Amino acid sequence: MNQNNLLKLSAALFFLLGISLAFFNIWQPYSYWWDELYSVTASSLPMEEMFSKFIMKDVHPPLYQMILSFWINLFGTSEFATRSLSLLFSLLAISFFSYWALKNIPLGLSTVAIVIFSTSFLFSFYAQETRSYAMMLFLSTLLTIATLKFLTKNSSLIFALLISTLSLLLSLTHYFGFIFSGLVLLYLFITIKPLKFRVNFFLAGLTTLVWPIVHFLLGNLSSKTGGDFWIKSEGVQTTLKIFFNALTQQTFIFKDTFFYSTTIFSITGIFIYIGFTAYLFKILQSKSVISGITSKIIFKFSTSIIFLFVFCVALIDLHTPISTNRNFIVLLPVFSIFIAYFFFAFYHMKIFHFLLVIAFGLSAISIAYLIIKSKQYPFQNHAAASKFIFDKGLHITHKFYYHKNIDSNMLYIESLISRFYLDKLGNIEFNPIPLDYDDLITLDKRKPFIFFAQNSTINTKKLMADLHDAGYIIDYFEPPQKSSDSVFVIYSK
Repeated sequence: MNQNNLLKLSAALFFLLGISLAFFNIWQPYSYWWDELYSVTASSLPMEEMFSKFIMKDVHPPLYQMILSFWINLFGTSEFATRSLSLLFSLLAISFFSYWALKNIPLGLSTVAIVIFSTSFLFSFYAQETRSYAMMLFLSTLLTIATLKFLTKNSSLIFALLISTLSLLLSLTHYFGFIFSGLVLLYLFITIKPLKFRVNFFLAGLTTLVWPIVHFLLGNLSSKTGGDFWIKSEGVQTTLKIFFNALTQQTFIFKDTFFYSTTIFSITGIFIYIGFTAYLFKILQSKSVISGITSKIIFKFSTSIIFLFVFCVALIDLHTPISTNRNFIVLLPVFSIFIAYFFFAFYHMKIFHFLLVIAFGLSAISIAYLIIKSKQYPFQNHAAASKFIFDKGLHITHKFYYHKNIDSNMLYIESLISRFYLDKLGNIEFNPIPLDYDDLITLDKRKPFIFFAQNSTINTKKLMADLHDAGYIIDYFEPPQKSSDSVFVIYSK
């Protein structure tokens, strides 16, 4: 078998493995976790109510919730139905990316890029979650492809308008998409000379700013700035750690070794990254694979966007931490292209190059498989907890309280979440009441009550001990779940 056929076979193999993982167990109706319940509950509301009760009070742009709302109207709110929307976005993303790679860059490069993309746990994991990340991947893939086509082949006003439209859609999907879109438009504004294109990209940039400004001034976004959020950061090193863990899952093994909490490392890491990128560019300039103008443009774009993106996110993290593994899914297309060029720095070692690609792909797909497999065991088992309540009839015989989370702006949505699975089990009228943990001990001991905790972080053993010490005769149920004590039921006997 010649080298080209071997590369094609490798690309096809890992492409199919990645898609197989994206489908893996998606038909299993394991319980939604807290974030998914937010998405499904909010998108089940009428559009006007969804905006007033959820979107303006949330920290995410509205587009995904709007599309999910239409999807739910067609297919319902079951786990398979809503997660299949994310699966669709993921399959479209990998299909468009693979087609573009095979048609527009050399076979060796396209093989590596497809391997990186398809074996990423970000691709397969979020293909099975009712959140906006798969949609963000799809739109960032289209925006990356459209931008590279514009830069290398089709510098037309129609393509410029397409880029502007995709940038707007991506910015309305997630705020990491907003950052990515802004950097792409800025890159094009700086590098493209004709005035008509510059005007187009400048106006597109202004358009993407409209929603964040409205959300900040009229919504709840401003209350989450300045670190008043669940995400925490210890500095630039945290951003770098999350970036590498997200896009090269092999670094999970070393995450506590190389990225702990020292400022000196974060500074060193930045200089290493800059030096590495400059050195890699110098090497690749001398290689035939990047000697053409097209390859130079593609490499320059992907390297610039990755570096600027990480730099911007690191600066934001210093003020308001926003970095999580899943958010970096927006970089997967350009990162896959960048790594493809990195592998080709060693192209003269043909056997080593091929074996390195296979080794990377196998290690990545193995880790992705273990991560995906863990989804079978729910992270938070709201479904099982609700079934326990329903089977015992506690929502009928007892006064129903649910855990009031810190963000009191979401009480209406959280009330709907507390009864989501109960309503699926039977249409029975009851009135969930929000309650803090500290107020549990003030409830009348003579009146039966149930307390349904969702997305909890409290020490349940201490809570139970405090209630017993106060004279309450109670029992406790926690369903099987990965996140211990996050979902549980306390009820009086």
